Amino acid sequence: RWTLGDVNIANLPGVLWYLSNEVMPRCPKRYGISRIRRYKITTKASPELYARGMNFGVRYSYDAGKCTGSNIRWLGPCSSTWDRFGYVVGCNNFR
Repeated sequence: RWTLGDVNIANLPGVLWYLSNEVMPRCPKRYGISRIRRYKITTKASPELYARGMNFGVRYSYDAGKCTGSNIRWLGPCSSTWDRFGYVVGCNNFR
């Protein structure tokens, strides 16, 4: 019932921020979220990304299963990044 497909994965502070700012303020709760699952994952950067000294790429937003772009700045279509670096794990930089 609870498969890994079509889920958001984040660290604990990211999950709590998302719940507090995107899910709970709406009634009914957005997306029918009813639980938080804990996973331990391992990632590896693509060779193209790692050659630039990076382990993570830009975090893109996905809505209804489609990439809708970066929420940081316009980087062109999602495919332009994927064509250069492959399908990479993205992250936000909270400083």
